[in-house]
Amino acid sequence: MTVSDNPSLEAPRAAGPKWKRLVLIVVGGAVALAGIRLTPTDVFQTNANKLIATLVCSLIIGLLVCAWIYLDSGLRRVIRLGVLLAFLAAVGAGLAVYRVERPTFGGDMQPRFAYRPWFAKLRGDTNVGPVAPSGTAQSSVDLKASEFDSPSFLGPTHDGKFRLPAGKKLARDWTARPPKQLWRVPIGRGWSSFAVVGDYGFTQQQIGDEEFEQVTCYDLKNGKVAWSHNDAPGHYWALGGYGPRATPFFHEGWLFTLGSAGLLQCFDAATGKVVWKHDVVTETSAPIPDWGKSSSPLIVKTQAHGDVVVVSVGGGDGKSLVAYRAADGTVAWSGGDDPSGYATPVEAVLGGMRQILIVNAQAITGHDVETGRVLWRYDSWSGGNPKVPQPIVLDDRRVFISAGYGVGCRMLEITKDGDAWKVDEKYKSTRFKPKFMNPIVRDAFAYGLDDGEFLMCVDVQSGTVKWRSKRDNDYGHGQILMVDDLLVVLCEHGDVALVEAKPDGFNELGRFPALPTGVSWNQPVLIGTRLLVRNDEEAACYELPTE
Repeated sequence: MTVSDNPSLEAPRAAGPKWKRLVLIVVGGAVALAGIRLTPTDVFQTNANKLIATLVCSLIIGLLVCAWIYLDSGLRRVIRLGVLLAFLAAVGAGLAVYRVERPTFGGDMQPRFAYRPWFAKLRGDTNVGPVAPSGTAQSSVDLKASEFDSPSFLGPTHDGKFRLPAGKKLARDWTARPPKQLWRVPIGRGWSSFAVVGDYGFTQQQIGDEEFEQVTCYDLKNGKVAWSHNDAPGHYWALGGYGPRATPFFHEGWLFTLGSAGLLQCFDAATGKVVWKHDVVTETSAPIPDWGKSSSPLIVKTQAHGDVVVVSVGGGDGKSLVAYRAADGTVAWSGGDDPSGYATPVEAVLGGMRQILIVNAQAITGHDVETGRVLWRYDSWSGGNPKVPQPIVLDDRRVFISAGYGVGCRMLEITKDGDAWKVDEKYKSTRFKPKFMNPIVRDAFAYGLDDGEFLMCVDVQSGTVKWRSKRDNDYGHGQILMVDDLLVVLCEHGDVALVEAKPDGFNELGRFPALPTGVSWNQPVLIGTRLLVRNDEEAACYELPTE
């Protein structure tokens, strides 16, 4: 009898690794990850689902590889156990070091990952955590105006453009001469920017999840709190969390603020004492937008009412846009019926007439600056998507508008014939889609971040794209300001980058890590040569090198 005649006498199969099974696991996992990476976001509904799918797929692949090593690799048992324990330890370490913050999402609806407090302290991130309230100022702060003051949202000219001291230019080589940190302090949650006068900066923040919303005055020489004022907790929504969105407006010693739930207040800016206030949502029965009240107040001079504070309220019955007398808070006028969006009102002259432009929930309206009467209305763009960027007035008749979420940009021509106004859409394009940052126009070219992926330059005359950055530049949903022919970009993850604002090509000159923690959606401010940045965890001041 031969061996072949008796199967029981066959030679045992050689033990060893089963490489085919490993190859299938690795190739299958690579295909799954590539599919997740390349699949359009809307297939997953949100990028949060996309991220979760990626993490789950990665864990499954890791477990399968560990199972192959333990069962099929043919390695010594000690080595196989070591690999399995190392994988489990890596997963456990990740859970111990990182946390998913419940109320905060990234700009693409990604749940935010942050270091746990013990690890942040171990890394030396000592400037994280809530800031303690200080109360009103014990004595009036000295608000001496300077030529570089930035009293409102988007700077002194309300368009994101800043200037340097005479004879100065920003240095273009940050490797040889990096920006110098002057101070860095913890700050409460919120997406407010700074209004600056003299050596003091005013902003808004949320202290704790359900404690209070706060208006705060910072001494910009050292980052210390000069005074603060506490109010009830603001608006909350899961995709935006707690925290005020609007930026204060400083005007002739007064400070005007709008909280995320619609609390409009006038302060004595030197002391922090409240002069007057209105709950604009309750008083007008206006709905609060999903992300909260986000538009900043606008101060406008009128002949009939003096200085008025214009606010996008969003109430019906002619109370979409409301103007309050700055001196005493009484209502000067109201107009329109559109629900409010997230943009800040803009003063402009169109057709030879002063007016206020506002991007509402869906429509754009132009209002008479003296009466609030609606002069014209445009709503011929995609409905249902949030509209955030302000309209950019190019001249006496042309207005450039844009929005994210696939909406894109438009050029409007607004003309007046007698008492009748006409709005013509000259072109539209879906190539440039700023989600919640404000583009800046220089020499007929708009610069901005397209849906959190690319920095772009667009010809506003035609809507054609001149250039766009690479995805690897990783600006995210950041914010920009302009100085001469340079852009200062505050990236979503906290880097600050310097980019040329020229239409002939993209050129990033340098960058540095300005805010190592938090999500940076807040508009940066330049005061002379000092760059003031903040996010939902920290605020910092840097001296930018000049030449």
